Amino acid sequence: MDLEEQDTLLSEVQDAPAESAPDDAAAQEETARLEPYLELLREVPDLQKNPTLPEEVMRRIAGGQSPLNAYRAYENGRLKAELEAMRYRSAAPGSVRSTAYAEKTDSFSAGFDEGFLY
Repeated sequence: MDLEEQDTLLSEVQDAPAESAPDDAAAQEETARLEPYLELLREVPDLQKNPTLPEEVMRRIAGGQSPLNAYRAYENGRLKAELEAMRYRSAAPGSVRSTAYAEKTDSFSAGFDEGFLY
């Protein structure tokens, strides 16, 4: 299943009614095919606002993972990367400029100092 098919399938899942009573084998098969995607939408309601899955999630689904597990693995990796970036930012040295002495100039001091420059 390629990425475009998965996008189409996700949009079909969103358009499908929440509770339907399958009457024949084809309807049951369709329900079984869409159930993993319905489970993903129930667990991650934010996907209804933005129905496009990240490519990494689609690759994992194409590789055989369930949609929910694939999305959780993607989200877990994204959050770990954010946490690592925050750790690096907090450990990074601050500004080289000292905050102990802030140069304050008023018009008198600026004019007085300018007299010594020439």
